[in-house]
Amino acid sequence: MSEFAVSRPGDRARFAPSIREMHKLRADVFADRLNWDVTCINGQERDQFDDLDPSYIMHSDASGRVDASCRLLPTTGSYMLKDVFPQLMGGREPPNDEHIWEVSRFAVMPPDQSDCGLGSLHRITQDLLIQLLAVGLANNLTAIVTVTEVRFERVLHRAGLTTHRFHKSMRIGSSNAVAGQTPVTIENLARLIRRRDELFGQENTSTGESRRVAA
Repeated sequence: MSEFAVSRPGDRARFAPSIREMHKLRADVFADRLNWDVTCINGQERDQFDDLDPSYIMHSDASGRVDASCRLLPTTGSYMLKDVFPQLMGGREPPNDEHIWEVSRFAVMPPDQSDCGLGSLHRITQDLLIQLLAVGLANNLTAIVTVTEVRFERVLHRAGLTTHRFHKSMRIGSSNAVAGQTPVTIENLARLIRRRDELFGQENTSTGESRRVAA
C-alpha cells in the first residue's frame, strides 16, 4: 500500500531510511532528469538547508520506494528564498513569520518514470500538493512560499492551487524562476481535492485521509 509520511524536526532518526531514499529521488529528478546545478554525493542530492532539521513530506509506493517528496522550513530562520534568491522579491523583504513556511525541493517521479518534467501534472503531484496544504493547516500556517520555475507555476494553477507572485519572473541560470506564495486555507485545500477528483477520480485519497496523515 502506498502512503505519505511527514518527518518533523527532531524525529529524523525515525524516518532515516525514507529520508535516504528521498535524497536519492532528488538526485534522480533534479540532477539526472532536470539537469539542475545541484550537489550529489553517493547518489544523494542535498544542500545546506537539509542541515537545518526541516520537515519533509514523503510518499512511498507499494514497494516502499520514495517517489515524491518536498521540504518545509519556517521563514523565521534561514531558507532558500531569503538566502539564495532574494532578487525574486523585487526589493521587498522576504517573509519572516512563524506562520509562513517555505516549500522547496518538490520532487515527483511518476509511476512509469517516463515524464517527471516540471511541466507535467500527475496524480502523485496533485496528492503531494494536497498533503502540503493539509500539513500547513495542521500547523496553523497562513501561507506557504516557494521559488519555482514558471513551467511548474503553470502546473500549480492547473492543479487548482491559488498562488500570488511576489515579483515578475527572472532568468536565473537556465531557469525562468519566480517566487510566490499560496494561502493555507480550507478553501484552497478543497479546491485541490475537487480538481484531483475531476482529473484522476476519487480512489485512494480523501480529505479525511489527508488530514490524518498530516496531523
